[in-house]
Amino acid sequence: MKALLINPPSKFEKSTPLPLGLLYIASYLEKNGHKVKIIDMKVEEIPLSKLKMEILDFGPDYIGIKCLTYEAKTVYSLSDFIKKIDKKYKIVLGGPHASANPREVINEKSVDYVVSGEGEITFEELLEGITPSKIKGLVYKAGKSIKENPPREFIQDLDKMPLPAYHLIEVKKYFNNPYAHAFFKARKNISQIFTSRGCPFQCIYCHKIFGKTIRYHSAERVLKEIHLLYNLYGVREFQIEDDSFNVDMNRAKKIMSLIKQSGMKIKISFPNGIRADFIDEDLVRKMRDAGVYSICFGVESGDKEIQKFIRKNLNLEKVNAAIKLSTKYGILTTGYFMMGFLDETKKQMMNTIQFAKNSKLHMATFFKVIPYPNTELYSLAKERGLTLSNNPGDYTYTFSTMKDIKMSKVDSQELDSLIKKAYFSFFSPLRMIRLGLKAPNKSMLFVHFFRLLFWKN
Repeated sequence: MKALLINPPSKFEKSTPLPLGLLYIASYLEKNGHKVKIIDMKVEEIPLSKLKMEILDFGPDYIGIKCLTYEAKTVYSLSDFIKKIDKKYKIVLGGPHASANPREVINEKSVDYVVSGEGEITFEELLEGITPSKIKGLVYKAGKSIKENPPREFIQDLDKMPLPAYHLIEVKKYFNNPYAHAFFKARKNISQIFTSRGCPFQCIYCHKIFGKTIRYHSAERVLKEIHLLYNLYGVREFQIEDDSFNVDMNRAKKIMSLIKQSGMKIKISFPNGIRADFIDEDLVRKMRDAGVYSICFGVESGDKEIQKFIRKNLNLEKVNAAIKLSTKYGILTTGYFMMGFLDETKKQMMNTIQFAKNSKLHMATFFKVIPYPNTELYSLAKERGLTLSNNPGDYTYTFSTMKDIKMSKVDSQELDSLIKKAYFSFFSPLRMIRLGLKAPNKSMLFVHFFRLLFWKN
């Protein structure tokens, strides 16, 4: 069978990270004898006329499209366009939005199947011709009915999965974009990697697409992938995108030690954030020695009661200790914060602002809380009688267009003012000098900085 995998264009996201989800699916399909082609419309920026020619030339049996919430409307339009070329093409949607809202997605006229959860095995069984009713993790149409099969078990031994199919894309094209899911970028030749899947924590604002257990690649398998990208594609900086990289501290230390022992001269960052309460001095030292220059911490709130409510349950003293350790070893630190949780008071928001201001962080971002559909926070807000949208067009990459949600105890206008206050309070002249002296790629840093200050929530 032939499968075409498409990363859709985006109106909101400026960065063009490697489409790792599609690359993992592609390698698994190839391993099982299928022919695969990937079209990344974010990096290629190809017009629909060229896409049509690519589809007709390749002649796929199935077309899989990645679907994020803020790109869903674009994906639906793209599906309609493909069906107009020829109705024979079977369109399969997967990814975070499709997994979180499978019944909404399958109701789209042009969508034939939805893959919920991890896509490798489910998509491959579909290509193998297995009866849809017997494929776990598949949602499909049967006449006028919608069938939702039982969920597929998560892949436990990630090392059994082949390396991502990097040969199906031009990796060097991804070096040209200045945005790379981070405020800092030390090298142009940059790539993203995953070393694990899943997260064992229960934060109420987060989806559970990869489950609430964590599954790892071995340290040796991680080094193998880094070696491949380093030697074959010239990658010199790696952004580790795991949700929970350092929860197993011994594994994290082993990965860093193996990278150091390899002799590769690389830079490493953690733009997706790591847990600040799973850090000790030995780990930070090994990170620095391996090439880590930037760490992001998902703090979310500087208020202890909010920490309990959102079930992040971070010990804020440990967070400060982790920040101090990282800065001691010369690593840039960024804190991610959220404001506007359900029933959050102005005083609690000020606690977050003060925590960030008094910390040794080099950088911070303050986001308005978005209750994404199919999260526990969304359900709690709905139970409270708040009017929330299930329309994907009302969400963007970082902000919602729903201006009057008012989950917290302050109105939307005051929340916007508090977020601006947070930025101006955090970025004191002394911190700006400290940040400017330490940060690589200073020109892009300050472009990002001014975008943050004047970005309307």
